Amino acid sequence: MFESGSIFGKYRIDELLGSGSMGDVYKALDTVNNRVVALKLMNEEYAESREYQERFNHEARAAAMIDSPHVVRVLENGRHEKIQYIAMEYVSGEDLRSSFESLDYDSKLKISLQVGRGLAAAHEKGLVHQDLKPENIKISDKGNAKILDFGLAKEIKADTVDQYGDVEGTLYYISPEQLSAETITQSADLFSFGVILFELFTGRRPFEGHYSAAVVYSILHEDPELPSDVNSELPAWLDDIIIKLLSKRPENRFASIQKVIDQIEKYMSGEAQLDLIRKPKLRQTVTIIDLKNSHKQSFCAGTAPAHNGRSPVLNGSCPARSRRK
Repeated sequence: MFESGSIFGKYRIDELLGSGSMGDVYKALDTVNNRVVALKLMNEEYAESREYQERFNHEARAAAMIDSPHVVRVLENGRHEKIQYIAMEYVSGEDLRSSFESLDYDSKLKISLQVGRGLAAAHEKGLVHQDLKPENIKISDKGNAKILDFGLAKEIKADTVDQYGDVEGTLYYISPEQLSAETITQSADLFSFGVILFELFTGRRPFEGHYSAAVVYSILHEDPELPSDVNSELPAWLDDIIIKLLSKRPENRFASIQKVIDQIEKYMSGEAQLDLIRKPKLRQTVTIIDLKNSHKQSFCAGTAPAHNGRSPVLNGSCPARSRRK
């Protein structure tokens, strides 16, 4: 951990912005180019790990490929005193979650389109974010959205669950196919985008639970409420778009994030009608990779005890539940 005023190469540390599993992010001054940056430094404990070095470098390469005003730019990456670093565009402001209550309806639509355009730019490069959530979306002082942290981005051919059974990303926003260890496509980001839109316009998440296994069951099996049932002021077309994004199967979502952008823009201009959404039938059997543990346990979701504070495996037939009859 670096203190304010510390020197790291050509960078002078100002303050700590946040910490993650792979490293810390600081606000810093690039003393050569005289610009303020967000400086991400890999944790020293990973400095000798080739796996983490490759992953850290992948973040820099992936983000540098994306050209969009709605994705934070990578300015430089390298290694100094055995510590790898990435210097990124510094965006003042707060994250989307902190902005929820201050945004009016029109501003939320504007932010939705901007996040969609940022995703579209990444998808054009064959990348999947995999960890899209409100905390990874920064709202600048001018009210513009920028997507942060492509550290979990992988090329489409990559698997979703690693050899240790770890699920990458934040549970509430993870797509069903990520939880089921299926192949990840860009459609996984569309599901996460749908969760964010639901929360942005209603103030609550579509899939909840008191423990991890209950959240997993909800994502895999339960139909979300209609957003307009939570917030009666929302238009029916927004219901249609969000519910389609939250389809359990990727093929039932939109074909691309650009299609979502097009629909929102056309609805806002009064030019479009969206086909009636037919929700896929709920599956009766759940099989989930144990997120951390190597052994398995069978139970019906909603009755399982917590297992060492971790998400246990669901492996058996349980009656499907739905919030909507």
